[in-house]
Amino acid sequence: MVDRDIDTTIDILKFAPAMNVFLAISENLPAYIEVEIQAGDCTSAVEYLLDLCGAIDYNQENAWGIDILQLADMTIALNQTKLTLEEFLQQPETEPASEYIEGEIIQKPLPKGRHSRLQGKLCDAVNRVSESDRIAYAFPELRCSFGNRAIVADIAVFLWAQIPFTETGEVPDRFNLPPNWIVEILSPEQQPNKVIGNILYCLNFGSRLGWFLDPDDRSILVFLPEQQPRLYLGNEVLPVLESIPLQLTVEQVYGWLKMQ
Repeated sequence: MVDRDIDTTIDILKFAPAMNVFLAISENLPAYIEVEIQAGDCTSAVEYLLDLCGAIDYNQENAWGIDILQLADMTIALNQTKLTLEEFLQQPETEPASEYIEGEIIQKPLPKGRHSRLQGKLCDAVNRVSESDRIAYAFPELRCSFGNRAIVADIAVFLWAQIPFTETGEVPDRFNLPPNWIVEILSPEQQPNKVIGNILYCLNFGSRLGWFLDPDDRSILVFLPEQQPRLYLGNEVLPVLESIPLQLTVEQVYGWLKMQ
């Protein structure tokens, strides 16, 4: 039995599928799901199982005559080991986007009001002073694949020279490198350590700056290579990439939330 992620287990139990389906094909279930994934009918074992789901009363466990938690453990194990990074990148995009974190597929929450506002305004602020002079560009919700992760940064800022333009000078669909500056905005449904983990992973692969915004406490945690992270508050001026002529304080960033 795999170590149980309690939140994932609860989600699966809430939508437990009709048990007779699994009793009929349980021995061949991994191979069956693999065929479904390769055919493009689903992107993961969990997605496949949940597609078959119907609500079930927890009190019916004995009536079905099987261990529901064992089924949940099997589902989690299948999801965590099924796809390689390259296989994941061949799957259709989900909405909201999903990330591949060293074998684990995690779907990001749908951006809400504060998140969208901060994301849009910060992208605008960077691009307003950087794009025309070809200094840098800030991309919202950009997938970056490198190492053993495929992350979708809330904001990925690339120096102009680092953007992997196509032969015709267009922006490519795939970015197989980390951003020079990554910005993550914490949503209520997210676990802070997982989000910060993406920032640290980027720095390990060459990113030069990371911002972690927490709208609830109006703070910004800043990460620089080979330095301790520093918490910025109030009127403190935030560090940006050296070549970007932009000066912002924490107060100015969160001031964007006030629209009237």
